[in-house]
Amino acid sequence: MNRPVTDLKGVGAAKAKALEDIGIRTVSDLLYNFPRRYLDRSLTETTLLQTGSQLTLLVEIVNSYMAHGRRSRLLVQCRTPGGEPLSLVFFKGAQYFRNVLKTGATVVVSGKLDFYNGLQMVHPDFELLDDEDTDALTHVGRVIPMYASTEALKKQHLDSRGFRRAVTAAFDLPDLDIPELLPEELIQKHKLLDRRLALQNIHYPENEEVLELARQRLKYEELYLFGIMMYHKSLLREDVPRQVTPLPFGKSSQYDGLRERLPFALTGDQQKAVQQILDAARRKHPEAYLLQGDVGSGKTVVA
Repeated sequence: MNRPVTDLKGVGAAKAKALEDIGIRTVSDLLYNFPRRYLDRSLTETTLLQTGSQLTLLVEIVNSYMAHGRRSRLLVQCRTPGGEPLSLVFFKGAQYFRNVLKTGATVVVSGKLDFYNGLQMVHPDFELLDDEDTDALTHVGRVIPMYASTEALKKQHLDSRGFRRAVTAAFDLPDLDIPELLPEELIQKHKLLDRRLALQNIHYPENEEVLELARQRLKYEELYLFGIMMYHKSLLREDVPRQVTPLPFGKSSQYDGLRERLPFALTGDQQKAVQQILDAARRKHPEAYLLQGDVGSGKTVVA
């Protein structure tokens, strides 16, 4: 897990530098760079009566050319699997998009469907799919992961396809060790996936149900590790002598007078919270408190 990404097939020095710029240095960093969204067979199937809507469509690029007028623009002509025509319009970065969106490529595009001399999307988000992705999406029904990228990453071929290849290369490492972080009793108690299976299915979920199980496991892991970190910090604080007052009894000289002047009685939970803070404040080391409660539950008077 702590091996450098350069150990992966297809990741050289240039790609490693681009990944390092976004905080990915090791195989572990790569596997914890989760997809930002997923594609499945719930793509919009037709553009009929969809003008003005936000759509995600699977299209094939037919042609592209520069159209000149008051504003020069690149028009990328496409067709949906049902044969419906669609134009992708780019006013900026025309040369870049023309080099990327080549005739014959299969693309998933997302954006607002407009009508101007035909159906079009202006500067849509898009993801290029290779033959394997297209077959998996349209025939097998597999969920396809999509990853966040930048122009610098894309120049190193680290778009979603590039990230999928890198993640696949990571899982293909013959000696990839993914040690379990959670105690076995917690995994059994909460019916969680093991760590390796969760990481595999957050990147390449077998279906929506397993994807949700992977998310639950990784969320629980994050909260568990956060709790361990906070507990460790509390132990470190115990080695620091407390320097502020009040020391002897944990409450100020105004505490009793304030309680007597309150025109109402504290609830049982409020009294319990106050007592817990007072008991902790008698200790000889610094303390940090988080007072949690719903809006209107009376946190202010406790504080």
